[in-house]
Amino acid sequence: MTDEEIKTLQDTNKQLTERVNQLESINVDLVDQKKEFKKKLEDGLTDDEAKAEITNLKALLDGANDEKSQLTSEHDKQINSMRMREVLRDAGVKAQNSDAMESLSSLVLDGASFDEGFVYMNEDGTTKYNTDTNKPYGVTDRVAELRESNKSYLFEAKTGGGGGNPPATPNDNKPSINDIINAGLTY
Repeated sequence: MTDEEIKTLQDTNKQLTERVNQLESINVDLVDQKKEFKKKLEDGLTDDEAKAEITNLKALLDGANDEKSQLTSEHDKQINSMRMREVLRDAGVKAQNSDAMESLSSLVLDGASFDEGFVYMNEDGTTKYNTDTNKPYGVTDRVAELRESNKSYLFEAKTGGGGGNPPATPNDNKPSINDIINAGLTY
């Protein structure tokens, strides 16, 4: 793992830790408000006041549950991203640079879920299969698909066998140098 990747993971971990602390603070606030509500009930709260307090407590609880779901989702995404980078490294996938590896990792993760390994699903929720091998579609299938796509530039160029990019075809949808110049962009 590169120093840049370690720094990114540390920053992400710090952010998630701060959010967990905020969530714990919300839970403490909820407990305190519940105690206050209980005391108000003992002191004689009107029905309207009780209903308003209950509504307020429910809103706080819903907010805390939403925050917990969001944190869990972000945590799962980070863990899966780390797993994917490790799987790609173990498979010997080499990218042009660390940014390209991050992009490859995201592209390979797209459509995958993790359950004792990465699994790709069809839109209807069934497992996706490689039509050639009749085996579940895996990370190596996705990497091969990306190597053959317009994302091949992300991969490290092969030595002795030409570049990592296939020859340009009219269907690449890439702007020509003239298009770039006409748009006022620099090349």
